[in-house]
Amino acid sequence: MAWVSRDQSRAATRERGVTPSVYAIRNTITGKLYVGSAMKVRRRWRQHLSGLRNGKHHSIPLQCSYQKYGEAAFVFEILEGGIEPIELLVREQDWLDKLQCVAPGGYNISPTAGSIFGMKRPGVGQKVA
Repeated sequence: MAWVSRDQSRAATRERGVTPSVYAIRNTITGKLYVGSAMKVRRRWRQHLSGLRNGKHHSIPLQCSYQKYGEAAFVFEILEGGIEPIELLVREQDWLDKLQCVAPGGYNISPTAGSIFGMKRPGVGQKVA
């Protein structure tokens, strides 16, 4: 999975990796997205990679797609960086709404930023686009 940054140089990406950011994991074949936010986005990226590589990612639609298309089909992008911590979930919600990335159209399993409570997870056997 590649690390890329929209409209930023590689140096800016490194700098943004340690600041509160909203990010996306994008399937370059299907265009589907997973959107999240993190205080330390590089650490979160490594957590996503570990879960995906070990077949244990919390987003079953993303895990199924990763297994189908392979790691090379995905990129990790910073959508917005340098966000004040208190605004992080608000900005993530704005991106979730704007990009419409809740399953089945995307890989997010919850329509609400920062919470999966009360959400029924899609089954492993579902068809992956």
